[in-house]
Amino acid sequence: MAGNGPVMVGEPAATARAAAPAPAAAVAEHVAALSQDAAAMVRQEVDALRGELRSTIRKAAGASMLLGVAGACGALALGSSGVLVVRVLDRFAPPRLSAALATCLFGAGAALAATHGWQTLHAALEQPANGPVVPAV
Repeated sequence: MAGNGPVMVGEPAATARAAAPAPAAAVAEHVAALSQDAAAMVRQEVDALRGELRSTIRKAAGASMLLGVAGACGALALGSSGVLVVRVLDRFAPPRLSAALATCLFGAGAALAATHGWQTLHAALEQPANGPVVPAV
């Protein structure tokens, strides 16, 4: 009985065959253990990616807040101090030129703030400016 596993001396062959696990059952146990290990590894990787994603979202949220602040500051600056700037410029230039100069100054300030916000956002996402948003693995 070479194909049925070892037979102990003093035991009947039928008892030895019944005590040895069936090859299909042993394979099933190994497959089940392997699938449990794989599931645990996948859970660990998903948890790690989840943490990285949260970190990236926090950075992007900060950059987005900078962009919002830039827009709000631009609107407030134009609304509240526009008249003052135009009046100061009226002392040195005709009224139309004063208004044009004030517009250019406020526009430049808004452009600088927006540029810094976009750069901060792209740095937080760690990707080129035109590339897709895909987390690094």
